[in-house]
Amino acid sequence: MYWSKLISYFLLGAWLIFSACAGTRDQQETEIQAVLASSVGYYIQKGAEALNEGRYLEALHLFSEARTLTPYDPVVQNNIGVTFYHLGRLDSAVHAYQTAIRLRPDYIQAYINLSKAYIMLDQYDLAHAAAAQILLYQPQEAQAFALQAEIYEKEGDLEAAIDANRRALNLNPDMIDLRANLGTLLFRNGQIDFAIQQYQQVLQQDSTYGVAYFNLGNALAHKCLLEEAIKQYQFALTYQPTLIPARNNHGLILLFLNQPQQAVRVFRQALEQDQNATMVMYNLSIALAEMDSLHQSLSCIQRAIDLDPATAYFYLQLGRVLDQMGQKEPAIAAFNQALALDSTLATGYNSLANVLSEDELEQAQIAYQRALALYPDYLEKRYLQIDLYFQGGFIDLLANCRSAAQISTDYAMIHNNLGKVYFRTNQYGPALRSFTSAIRIQPNLWEPYENMAVIYFAENKNAMGREMLSRAKVNRAKAAVAMDSLSAAESFCLEALRLYADNPGAYALLADIYGRTNRRKDAETALRRGLSVGKDDFRIHFAYGKFLAWDERYGDAEKYLRRAIQINPRSQEARRKLADVYLATGREDDAYVQLAGSHAALAKEYESAGFVDHALQEYQIAAGLTPENSDYLAAQALIYIKRHQHSEADSLLRVALAKQPDHTRALYAMGLLSGDRKLYSQAVDYLQKASLQTPDDGSIHYALSVNYYFLNRLDKAREHAAKAKALGAQLKETFIEALSQESIPPEDKE
Repeated sequence: MYWSKLISYFLLGAWLIFSACAGTRDQQETEIQAVLASSVGYYIQKGAEALNEGRYLEALHLFSEARTLTPYDPVVQNNIGVTFYHLGRLDSAVHAYQTAIRLRPDYIQAYINLSKAYIMLDQYDLAHAAAAQILLYQPQEAQAFALQAEIYEKEGDLEAAIDANRRALNLNPDMIDLRANLGTLLFRNGQIDFAIQQYQQVLQQDSTYGVAYFNLGNALAHKCLLEEAIKQYQFALTYQPTLIPARNNHGLILLFLNQPQQAVRVFRQALEQDQNATMVMYNLSIALAEMDSLHQSLSCIQRAIDLDPATAYFYLQLGRVLDQMGQKEPAIAAFNQALALDSTLATGYNSLANVLSEDELEQAQIAYQRALALYPDYLEKRYLQIDLYFQGGFIDLLANCRSAAQISTDYAMIHNNLGKVYFRTNQYGPALRSFTSAIRIQPNLWEPYENMAVIYFAENKNAMGREMLSRAKVNRAKAAVAMDSLSAAESFCLEALRLYADNPGAYALLADIYGRTNRRKDAETALRRGLSVGKDDFRIHFAYGKFLAWDERYGDAEKYLRRAIQINPRSQEARRKLADVYLATGREDDAYVQLAGSHAALAKEYESAGFVDHALQEYQIAAGLTPENSDYLAAQALIYIKRHQHSEADSLLRVALAKQPDHTRALYAMGLLSGDRKLYSQAVDYLQKASLQTPDDGSIHYALSVNYYFLNRLDKAREHAAKAKALGAQLKETFIEALSQESIPPEDKE
């Protein structure tokens, strides 16, 4: 350490002086103490001791005394800066570091400290400049690159941070903290497997590094490898028993695995170590509520709010507990407080609307509408950003581990609930549109169909009402099949046909049930009847193709499966089954095309639910099966662009456009990538080419509008925004507001 060398230097000098002194031992000792007390070395030594022990005011006094004796010593000035830094007096720290540098222009440690102070002050340009000065004097200084990594991370440029961290690590591969930090950067940038590799290397270097076990557990949890994640949290606590986040995240996994009692035990262990851990209190409140221990849950979340009254999610949980307890008005107040703290909280508006829908229908309608407007952004924020913490500290470790069907069901039910509010206020048209939207998002729900039936019966449209009830019965039958309750499923299908004899979905599902129970003739009879009433129905064509493939009538099977895919190109099951037919008949290339389409369809489903990690993997598989197809390369690039992983997106798009120079989605993606890089003119060029290929794509016009806005060409921006809206694109409210201004605000010109 620099300190020990410095102190040794001054003590050695003192010993040489003292050894030449004459007199008695006591006199010599007295003289030694007198000289020490008036020497720079004495004040530096005592100042260093005070600094290391956290006695910062005392350290400042001692270093100031040293400065009085040697006002032009850069080391003393630097030490004063360090002390000011620890006291939180950052401007004074900066002044002291700058003084040290003026006294010694190549003083590396002072530049390092200066850069850190600028980071704390959020003055990133100045922090970069200080780091650059280090490299000017010492081009191979690992700490300079580490500083750059920290600055880039603060600026949100994770790719640049990763690059700088790698350069630092290349210069100093044994610097274990650098490798651990690289793992965290890779994790946050969505490169989970690479992050895991870094954490494993850290643990190979130091098997007692508790935080590395914790971070490895987080990465494994993000991949939904939950048992493995729990093991890593336990290792972390073995070596660092006070690591509260490890206990907290262990509890979160137990809660996700529907083990609330065990989760409560782990959360309480965490609180025994830190009684003020508000996030643990929040999670404990959720676990207790799941166990119907509502009074304990309420006490827990109120304690969290007392300690941290500025976190929106705490009030959201408070409202839910109060609602479960039947305390409607306090619940509404809690939800409103959550929304006052975070007006973008889609789940908050939905929870508020659920309570209001009992009798305050107008306010409930507004809240549901607001929830729906915010929901896409909510999914993007929750599932796209790879980070442990949201604004306000909300931990959502297991966002990736819910199924796409669960997410789409949650979204669809907001539409359904809004429809019920419309119905209760006699707004039948909007109600029907809401129920239809719910079915579009999640076709397997039965409640929206039942609600539509109620409206049709109220309007004396009895035939349509029976048809909707019939569709609801089919969906109930699907749920019964999923639970292997085939007799119940058959009953639902027969009820569906009694309500509406021309329901092809009922015949298709009946055929599947009969096939499962080896009633071949009944299955084919059901299929023929279904085909007679549903000549253009996907379900009956798919069911018939599947049946024929099972019967090894591959030629006819292909015909029906191809028709099914023509009706519904996004059907994963139909494409997989057609691929099986092609493989059975030796047509491997055709099979690969269908398998790629199946993986791409699954990827789109994942994307719609916000599971971009899973979507990316499926697109990669699709691209591997059909290397000449640019669609799946562009699809991957669009995900990387959302994550601001520019280099990955750029390399994929260059390959895609080399294969197909006029590929619309690749051109569109290149436009988005250029805009993300603030190359707005280049972005417009790419987007205009994409628009020429597909003029009726609202997303392309929306992107053109955004880039024209940043070019300060507001007329063109408004023109394309209008086109985008007319073509069905959903424009963000903030952007619409920005377009209404007469000029671009200065902060938007950056």
